[in-house]
Amino acid sequence: MCLSGRRCNGGCLTIFCKNCSDEILDPLGSGQTPGSYALATIHRAANTDDPKRLAAILEALGGLEMPVVFPAHPRTQQVIKRHEITMRDNVHMVQPVSYLTMLQLEANADCILTDSGGVQKEAYWLGVRCITLRDETEWVETVSLGWNRLVGIDRTAIINAVQNWQPAGDRPPVYGDGHSAEQIRELLFQKYPINGR
Repeated sequence: MCLSGRRCNGGCLTIFCKNCSDEILDPLGSGQTPGSYALATIHRAANTDDPKRLAAILEALGGLEMPVVFPAHPRTQQVIKRHEITMRDNVHMVQPVSYLTMLQLEANADCILTDSGGVQKEAYWLGVRCITLRDETEWVETVSLGWNRLVGIDRTAIINAVQNWQPAGDRPPVYGDGHSAEQIRELLFQKYPINGR
């Protein structure tokens, strides 16, 4: 067994585009630029099945002093509609986006507010501060390294994290250095040589 890192890390870092197009930022309205918005994702059953919990999160997002791009999961949209949950003008709910578009939105956000495990890791890979809308995370190293803050659904904690918290310390490659595919290829060639290689 050899440690090479995570292949999806390499893929993420290879395919994302730091230059976010106007088309992607269009839901924010004219004049928005990369780094001037927060990105939010809310899809876990714990946050969406309870309308009061979802409303509390959206209320906190509405209290932020910046626009929030919110690509909403269909289940989340249904709960919002069914329970007539309102959002403030700075929260821009948009339809779900493609993986590439999501990576662009993540890479260009000032911060990411999420309950998604995958998005927490992507935020770490991309060097974007992450505020996790849960009380725990499976990616505890992102918290211990100072790049992820657990806030649950507490309005004050959410707003304080966005306005006052910045990551501290380095971002070591705990999930690999983005070259795991090449490392795996080399290991396979060493174990199973091909003529001329």
